[in-house]
Amino acid sequence: MPEQTHQPDTTSLADQYGQKLAADLELNEREQKRISTEAEALQALLVTLRADHALLQGMQETLAARVSTSAAVSASEQEVVISKDRTAVAVPRARHDVAKGGRTAKTERVGKTKAPRRATPAPKEAGTVQAPLHAVVTECLEKQSEPRSVSAITSSVAATHPEREVKPTLVRAALELLVSRGKAERTKQKRSVFYSQGQPTAAGEATENTAEVPGDVTVTP
Repeated sequence: MPEQTHQPDTTSLADQYGQKLAADLELNEREQKRISTEAEALQALLVTLRADHALLQGMQETLAARVSTSAAVSASEQEVVISKDRTAVAVPRARHDVAKGGRTAKTERVGKTKAPRRATPAPKEAGTVQAPLHAVVTECLEKQSEPRSVSAITSSVAATHPEREVKPTLVRAALELLVSRGKAERTKQKRSVFYSQGQPTAAGEATENTAEVPGDVTVTP
């Protein structure tokens, strides 16, 4: 009798490989989503730090200008005091005029002249102070009654604050920052993303205290 060879169960192996590939694919997608969320939060934090950097630079320049103005005023006042002191200690000189009969003209005193006081230059005015973008976005979220898209929120911010230069990318970064702090909620409907007002959590408050620095405002010269 011919020998019977045992054939491996290819269907069972294919099912096992298929399950393994499906699990690996699901894990890969979860990791992509997690890393993408963290990258968005870091990008939003970077935007805030850059705004704070510009603010601190503006404050430093304003302070340097005021110190320079104060030094110039002090030097001007010191020159006026020195000029007054020199005039006060000057000895009046007599002027002799030889006339007929050898008479000497009366001595005339030289009048004291006061040095004109220099005008004090007015200090430079500080720049116009604006609230940070994420605070303006928070205000818009508080006024809306339902979740809205980034473009709709951008239009609302531009309408209520026409003096600001508002871009959807900056508004999205501000919204993601608020989401990371628990002050906003992100919802997805098919391929669209909507944002609404959220409730701050303990973790969000800790993130806010870590990310913010004193004077979280924007200075425009």
